[in-house]
Amino acid sequence: MSANLSTLDRKRLGAFYTPDTLSKLLCDWAIRSPDDTVLEPSFGGCSFLVSSYDRLQELGSKTPAEKVYGFVSFPVNETVQS
Repeated sequence: MSANLSTLDRKRLGAFYTPDTLSKLLCDWAIRSPDDTVLEPSFGGCSFLVSSYDRLQELGSKTPAEKVYGFVSFPVNETVQS
């Protein structure tokens, strides 16, 4: 996924978008159990949410979508495209 924000908008919002490869690396390191719960406090481009969901699935979680939570401080439907 990629955010549809100009460089100026990103600076104004203080937005930084973590590359998918880095999100995966960090989630693989941090999420150790299929029972872990994840909170992403600024999901913007959703990279950590997707990586968290994927990692929980890899570990055998039967309900990964129920263990991943996130919020964002700007309107997602106006700034993020899939």
